[in-house]
Amino acid sequence: MLDQTDQAAAEPSAADFEDGNRELDRQILVSGLATRAGLGLLRNPQCCPLLGEEERRRRREIQRSLWAGGARRIVDEGLLADAIRRLPDLAARIAGSAWRRIE
Repeated sequence: MLDQTDQAAAEPSAADFEDGNRELDRQILVSGLATRAGLGLLRNPQCCPLLGEEERRRRREIQRSLWAGGARRIVDEGLLADAIRRLPDLAARIAGSAWRRIE
């Protein structure tokens, strides 16, 4: 359960909807939750702190650069945990969908 500080940090900011950030969050969840490490984060996302807006922006830029350079399997685990904590319903749907495809 999120305390009030975490809850405020988990609220989407205007920056989350700019420049395709919402779609990037979805792509991070899809890529990250396809791994065992990602599913472990889904079970315990509190292991990583929520990122501040500036740190989230910086890490998103790095993630975009990695993917643009062809490293599509690399996912920043801190950014993944942050997305899981901010978007728990979407993360659960994506994780459920991924496991149905495996079965």
